[in-house]
Amino acid sequence: MAVKDRNQNAQPGDTVRLKFFSFSAGACKDVFEIEKIDIFRLFCLERTTENPLGRELVETIDGSEAIRDDVGQHHIDLELDTLTYVVGRYQDEWHHKFEDDNQPTQKSTFDFGVFPNRWFTDSKPIIHDFSFTYLPTRFVKGSKKFMQIEIIPDVPRGTDKQRYYENIAKDGILFISMIQKCGDNLPQEEDLRIIIDEECVTEREGCFGFFRLDTEEIDCGLFDLVFKLELGPNIYISDRQPFQIFA
Repeated sequence: MAVKDRNQNAQPGDTVRLKFFSFSAGACKDVFEIEKIDIFRLFCLERTTENPLGRELVETIDGSEAIRDDVGQHHIDLELDTLTYVVGRYQDEWHHKFEDDNQPTQKSTFDFGVFPNRWFTDSKPIIHDFSFTYLPTRFVKGSKKFMQIEIIPDVPRGTDKQRYYENIAKDGILFISMIQKCGDNLPQEEDLRIIIDEECVTEREGCFGFFRLDTEEIDCGLFDLVFKLELGPNIYISDRQPFQIFA
């Protein structure tokens, strides 16, 4: 089954990627140790004065299983076994030490959900188009930050069809490409001017995607952005969108 981000409506049988970021003095920094990750289900029938959220321990994952992606960035891939992870709200609680072994263990708690399988019926296939918007449209050279991409169904607003298409768009796979425009001292061949070649946008939240762009090693200039959405049997490719990196 699919690997989904915590905000991407994971369903029983999926694998949900639970990420953990740590910072110090405004910069990404590794914690000294991740001891364990507790997974809780929030169950309304278990609510008490001492346990107001109705937390019920589902499983404990050893901290050694957390994968380090980069400085201050870790994740675990949690398989949502259909017998264990029923539809509902959950929390992943990371037990860690910031500086050294002599410090007390701290807890960082985050939310995720397991959602029912989404079924849709219609008298027609997915015939309507999708468009894409993005912000910001230009970066100062040296910037390292996220670009926000929105997937917009081209259907009447405020209708059931809009909600239908927004829901199916959440399950689509989103890609981004960036190509430098022709100019002095640049090759005419487009494949030699590709800066980003259909890289998957993994940070997703509903119809939004977030792509971190590092411009430190990219020359100033004008670029084309191309977005691609793979959704069921269909592939949607955007027109070329202008983008600028300037000093």
